[in-house]
Parts: sequence; structure tokens; C-alpha cells
Amino acid sequence: MARITKVNGQNYTKKSGATFSTYVPKKGPNKGNNQYITNGWFIRKKDLMNVSCVTTQKSSVKKSGWMGHIICTVVNKSTGEQTFFWGSMQKSTGKVVIEKLSMVVNPKAPNGGYCGTFIRSNN
Repeated sequence: MARITKVNGQNYTKKSGATFSTYVPKKGPNKGNNQYITNGWFIRKKDLMNVSCVTTQKSSVKKSGWMGHIICTVVNKSTGEQTFFWGSMQKSTGKVVIEKLSMVVNPKAPNGGYCGTFIRSNN
């Protein structure tokens, strides 16, 4: 859950985080294929939300380095409610964007990753 760390000599409560890893399934349709998973968490209105984004059979890397067909599961740990969304993942960093929720899960962000609101700039 939220951890307290020191930033510039002051206590700071972390409100989100993310990790990125790879694995090789031993069963199922992706058996033997390298899969990518990005996990994130954030606190919203005192509820802990977990986000898990995993590559699927249809996931493939485009020239830009992004993969589509990423299944993202959002779980409210307080109520147990689960919802599923599709996202896009940047293969090199594990960053996942869920357009429908305007959310990003970025394991390479400073201070242990970021999971939360994403606003696309028009620059």
C-alpha cells in the first residue's frame, strides 16, 4: 500500500506505483512465448486500485515500438469490483496507455513508477 519516504527532508506518502516484467507461460495459447506484464496501483478516494496489463496472443510490435491488444484488468481492492479494458504498451519501457480511462501505467517514472491520469499534449 502507500509507503512513506523522505523527499527533500520531508515525509512524502506515495500514492501510486508500477512495475514491469516478462514471463514465459507453461500452459495456454501463449505457451513458450515471451509475455510482458505491467502492474500498477493507485489510491483513489481511499480505495486501493490495482491495474494489471498483460500481452495477449494478438499483441504484436509495430514499427513505433508500441503493441496493441493489451488486456488491462482494474480491480478495486475495497469492493472487489473488476473491470477489463484494452490498452497499448511500449515494449521497451512497459508503459501502458488505457485510452478509454485516460490512464497511464508507467514503471519507468521517477520514484517507483506512476499509475494514474494521462493527458495527451498536442505539441
